[in-house]
Amino acid sequence: MMELLAPAGGMSQLKAALRFGADAVYGGMKRFGLRSAADNFSPEELREAL
Repeated sequence: MMELLAPAGGMSQLKAALRFGADAVYGGMKRFGLRSAADNFSPEELREAL
């Protein structure tokens, strides 16, 4: 079965991806993300996201 994987550059993108049916999301933290234009997650936001 196929799975929809979506990027989440921050909390608002995470919520949108889940609202529109993503099965899984990926994102990075502010210090460790490789996507320079993304807001990325702070440690507190990452705990909330999980």
